[in-house]
Amino acid sequence: QTPEGGTKVPSGSKVQLSVSLGSMTVETPQVLDQTLSVATTLTNAAELKVSEVRYEESDKAPGTVIRQDPLPGVRVNKGSPMVITLAQGSTGNAQVQMLEVTGLTKEEAVEKLSKAGISVSLIKKIDSAYAENVVAKQEPLAAVNVLPGTQVILWVSTGNVSKYAKEYTLKLTVTEKTTHIKVEMLDEGVSSLLCDGDYEPGECTIILNMQSNTPGDKTLVVYYDNVEVRRETVTMK
Repeated sequence: QTPEGGTKVPSGSKVQLSVSLGSMTVETPQVLDQTLSVATTLTNAAELKVSEVRYEESDKAPGTVIRQDPLPGVRVNKGSPMVITLAQGSTGNAQVQMLEVTGLTKEEAVEKLSKAGISVSLIKKIDSAYAENVVAKQEPLAAVNVLPGTQVILWVSTGNVSKYAKEYTLKLTVTEKTTHIKVEMLDEGVSSLLCDGDYEPGECTIILNMQSNTPGDKTLVVYYDNVEVRRETVTMK
């Protein structure tokens, strides 16, 4: 305070008070051996945020935290990022069946897949009718057999609903070798990625979740190993 206590001042003088905002630093929590959802909860409670999730093969239980950065007990600024590494487990060359994670929260989906030895390669945002932070779409689809290291993509809802939406089934054929397939939608000059993953030889069915704020014709462009092989026009109304 100003003036300090004990100082004689005229009646009616102003006194300036400085109120503490509290400490601007916090201590990093101990999240080792926890699941991703528990680790995220502890991190948020400490006023920090999980900025990145990594995976490593480990003899620890799949889906549990084996490393955190910063280490536990370190004082950092509020809101600082934490990087968490999860045990992936060793799966060798055996195929595993892709699980259904649509409708789960991002953390629940990553944890469920990790326990099955499946790592998430990419997480994207998408406008959908699902609540915010809930998985609205996955690639590959559930029940598909995948090899370790197969790219798995989760589309997580922003909670915003586009004015026009259409679920479109795309049937493709992959010959001879594993092929990287990418599908983009061209909408008034803007390109959005609808599918991006590896597919084994044979017939494959891809469910595309098309979203737009305007009706009319949209162009789907299909790429095999980054080479355009097909275009289709789909009308949204």
